[in-house]
Amino acid sequence: MKIIAILFLVCLVRTLSYGQINEIKIEKDRIGIINYIKFFSPQSSEIDNEKEPISTLAFFKKYLNTSVYDEFVKEPQHNKCDNYIHEHYNQFYKGIKVDAGGYNFHYFKGRIYLAHGHYIKINDLDINPTISIEMAVNKFIEYKNIAKDSVVDFLSALLIKEINLPSKESNAIPKLVYRIYLLANDAHNDEVGYVDAHNGEVVATENRAFDYSATGTFETRYNSTKYATTQFYNGKYNLCDSSRSTSGGPIIHTWNLNGDIYFTHAVELTDENNYWSSDEYQYNEDDMGLDIHWALQEIVDYLKDVHNINSFDDNGYKIDAYFHIGSSNYYKDNAGYDPYYKVLYFGDGAVLYKPISSIDAIAHEYGHGITDFQIGWALSGDPLAFHEGLSDIWAVILENRISPNSIWRMGEEITLNYSCLRNIADPDGNNPKDIIADTYQSTYYNSSSDPHIRGGVFSHWFYLLVNGGSGTNGIANDYKVFGIGMDAAEDLIVYSVMNDYMDNTSTYPQLRTAMVNAAEARFGVNSLESMQVANAWYAVGVGDQPAQVSYSGPSFVCQSGAEFTVSNLPSGATISWSCSDNITLLSSQDSNPGEFESNYNGYGWIRATITSNSEQYNLGTKNVWSGVPLSPDFIYAFQNPPCVGSSHYFFNDPGNYDLIGYHWYIQSDYYSYIYNYQLTAYVDSPYSQYITLSVNAENQCGFSDMYYSDPILIESCGYKMAISPNPATDRLKIELSNNSVENVQLEIYNSQGVKIISTPMTGNEKTIDISKLQKGIYYISVFSNSKGKSKINTERFIKD
Repeated sequence: MKIIAILFLVCLVRTLSYGQINEIKIEKDRIGIINYIKFFSPQSSEIDNEKEPISTLAFFKKYLNTSVYDEFVKEPQHNKCDNYIHEHYNQFYKGIKVDAGGYNFHYFKGRIYLAHGHYIKINDLDINPTISIEMAVNKFIEYKNIAKDSVVDFLSALLIKEINLPSKESNAIPKLVYRIYLLANDAHNDEVGYVDAHNGEVVATENRAFDYSATGTFETRYNSTKYATTQFYNGKYNLCDSSRSTSGGPIIHTWNLNGDIYFTHAVELTDENNYWSSDEYQYNEDDMGLDIHWALQEIVDYLKDVHNINSFDDNGYKIDAYFHIGSSNYYKDNAGYDPYYKVLYFGDGAVLYKPISSIDAIAHEYGHGITDFQIGWALSGDPLAFHEGLSDIWAVILENRISPNSIWRMGEEITLNYSCLRNIADPDGNNPKDIIADTYQSTYYNSSSDPHIRGGVFSHWFYLLVNGGSGTNGIANDYKVFGIGMDAAEDLIVYSVMNDYMDNTSTYPQLRTAMVNAAEARFGVNSLESMQVANAWYAVGVGDQPAQVSYSGPSFVCQSGAEFTVSNLPSGATISWSCSDNITLLSSQDSNPGEFESNYNGYGWIRATITSNSEQYNLGTKNVWSGVPLSPDFIYAFQNPPCVGSSHYFFNDPGNYDLIGYHWYIQSDYYSYIYNYQLTAYVDSPYSQYITLSVNAENQCGFSDMYYSDPILIESCGYKMAISPNPATDRLKIELSNNSVENVQLEIYNSQGVKIISTPMTGNEKTIDISKLQKGIYYISVFSNSKGKSKINTERFIKD
């Protein structure tokens, strides 16, 4: 009974993950804390004022039941919308920051309509450390087996972090920890540690940085000349650009590490005349620094000019980039964004890569910087996969805008061993390296722990959102997505990132909900765009199948007219109909259904185009047949040997489809009128005959013109001849039907073709004496001598 009760509770929690309390939509986590609540849709006319909180403080008290020790501090940010305001709050407990704890609020015309986040419930936690920072650092050094003399510096922070215990899969325990980041030239220094501030135990580790292992390359150092701003000081030109700082923009500084790993050891790459030629800088691969410096300026300016995003933090944060990092292959074959020092770094390439300085590599790492400041996902589990997927999306967006080159293929120019590192458009390609998980919970997703692979669910979602697509995904669900184009998809990414929609999401279903909410706020509830956002998530295996716009109608259009209907037309969308030249639109352009008629026969098509938010979306072309069928072109014989009793005929089909059938006609007394592509004509006459065949086709609109053949010769197989008995001993009786021919002659041949008997026949019957014939097989033929000797039938008999 206890086991059954536990199972019931698990099912109950899952059932409540998306419930509804009156008009309010609520999601809860496994322990019952609200992580999502929607009070009303901005477009709704009916709002329950009593349930809507008047302030964030009222929300925390009423819906989260926070304690006196909990504090939520609003993070400053710029409001970029008129009617919509978005706020992010970080969680603190007794003044200590709670890692990954926080909440987000979305206002419409000053009223909270949506709140979501991750509130970490903490009960009576001692926030006074028992061990010192130095002791925590030594504990982590020992845990990672790092040489102490290699450690030159460290960064630390005291915070509260949820720790998953191996024995408790469903719950996490908040602990007071030191976060330790070591600056050490040691191969084991590949993680950040979390050390229990009371007992010194290393309770968790995370990736040290975001690796560039699969972003893609555009090797501008082997291509045309680019132009970038430099700065003159100390008697030389340097890779520094402070031109934007006077207006609050970032300083962009590109540094040379000369194979070192300590950012404080970096030096300038300089030039005396500000003409940085390949002769000077290509030999030592210093020219990769030129590519980085140019690309960062392009990225910063594009995001500021188009989306009003001012650096990583949207407030002019300085951008430092380092190249020639490290002397080992590990560092050389890596690039990344360091979330602790907030800098970018790029390796020279060694075993896996060429110099990592292409536009999409740089954009990928820059995207990690935006994510770090704006979203703050954890560096483990699926949030780390979100990091990688979103950085690939930034790489696509920025490469497309700055210098497009195979934008959906990551790393195609820097990889030494493969055609690319990740193929976002074709994740199931033949290249074993470029495969990513294109479907959540698919076999490939479940079998891999690589965040670049698991992040493919996110990036492939973006590909489908931009371009559309249809098919069957990795968990056998059929899907169809109409692409909304790069402009709208890019706008949605920027909108959701900069307005806190993705904050505190940790699962793909939560990420889907966040993006659908962002799309509804940006494009409208039930808009075509928000519908495609949901369908693209279904295509990658996240969420139930949503409604999708489609249009239907018959496969033919007659002169009497036909109707075609658009289903699930989004709110505010309009229809524009188009058709082939042989079809005429009878109804108005925005009518639903649209009515059409045929004006001449042949292949045709109907197309519906939807306009939503001033953008047009083609729903595809439906092929139809216009009018009655085309007439067959000619008739030809398939088989016509002499005297076999029948002849076979076919007609040449001009390409009709969706037919009811074909109709044959034969003149005079012959077999007539059948539905088929083939006719078998039988002859019941003693003479060969010339006949005329004709055929036409029928569909739902009517009949085609009739096609008439030239006269066709059908050779007669003569009389129907009966022989009895057969086998025979002494006498053989011959009977002919319908004998009206004069001068009929009977002839008997042995099996070698030698004529044995020849005798005339008058009337329909004759008996022949065969007693003197030897036993064996013989043939008897009937000839007419009235118009020259001609054989009109042959039969076989056996002499017994």
